[in-house]
Order: sequence, then C-alpha cells, then structure tokens
Amino acid sequence: MTHVEFRVGLTESLAERLRERLPALPFKIDYQEEQRGPHLVALIKCTPSQEKTVRQILDDLNITAASDR
Repeated sequence: MTHVEFRVGLTESLAERLRERLPALPFKIDYQEEQRGPHLVALIKCTPSQEKTVRQILDDLNITAASDR
C-alpha cells in the first residue's frame, strides 16, 4: 500500500496540540517524533485517502509540512 509521509518541525507546544488532535481521527496513522536539539521533527504516515484530513489538521494548527508520496 502506498503511503503519504509528512515531515514537520515542531515546537513542544505545537507537538502537544498535534498529539491531542491525532487520536480523534476516525482512522489509525503512524506518528513518530525525534528530538533534534531544541526542536522536534515529526513523521506522520497515512494513506492517500487520509491525506486531506491530516493536512487539514496541520493547516488548522498552522504547521507547514513537506509531504512525500
């Protein structure tokens, strides 16, 4: 199955807000964080059909994401 990957740089407060929103989704996604100095880098994997919903959450939180297909 093809996945869409979003890579985002986050502050701790944005990461907390994102972690609160993702469990409310009606589907499961893969979410991982990596600490890089004072910033977090998050990797979000979802299916192409879930991409619009995930992108809307990122947009709502003013998070700019690069996506890879």
